[in-house]
Amino acid sequence: MNYTKNERMLNLVKGKRIALIGPSPHLLGNNLGAYIDKYDIVCRINNDVYPRGYEKDYGSRTDIISWAGDTRYCANFAKNLEANKEIVKNIEIVFLSTIKAQHDWKGSVVENFKSANEDYNLPYDYIGSENYQLALREFGVEPNSGQMTVWMFLQYPIKELFVTGFSFYNQFNKAKDAKASFYNHDIIYSATPIAPTHNPMAGHNQEVQKRKFINQLYTYSNIIKIDSYLNALLGINHFNIKKLDKNE
Repeated sequence: MNYTKNERMLNLVKGKRIALIGPSPHLLGNNLGAYIDKYDIVCRINNDVYPRGYEKDYGSRTDIISWAGDTRYCANFAKNLEANKEIVKNIEIVFLSTIKAQHDWKGSVVENFKSANEDYNLPYDYIGSENYQLALREFGVEPNSGQMTVWMFLQYPIKELFVTGFSFYNQFNKAKDAKASFYNHDIIYSATPIAPTHNPMAGHNQEVQKRKFINQLYTYSNIIKIDSYLNALLGINHFNIKKLDKNE
């Protein structure tokens, strides 16, 4: 079974250089913002609609949002859309990256998005059951939002994908606090904070996802660029990297 492409997404990303920006705090102090802003498309993850106050490190554009539609954190997404209205009006599309709004399979990702999107009328691309099941077969586990978004972009004829700000929750491993994996948790989760006891490893096997991502790096070596922090974290020597001044 092949991935069913969204026509609007295809027209938007075909032949483009895309920067996919995650919430890991390892970008702080690296002054990567201007570099990110030079990409044709900038995509951000979940409730990180715009890095207000952190543009110097995380860039100053948002063209695509990839959102998992988790019912628990809908209020955060809605609040961040409201706080960034001037940015939101320029968003090209929102990718709804999963079919599961809750762990018990109740609720609807699409309805959650429509509720938050009522005042903005942003176009969206829902992954749908067939595409999602295709991803599950390839990963072998439920992917993180970031890894699902990497995989989605690689289904399209893009020129480059710069993956930065992702750490497979490495900071959680050190701090044992889910908030430690976000550079701006208290801003983007101000309506409903993530509980300090929340374990992001549960249900999303990170080691399996790392192996899948490394395989993608080999397969798409001329397309995927990663930052030097992620390169070191994975213990590889990917040739297509962006060196960070600070890797901690």
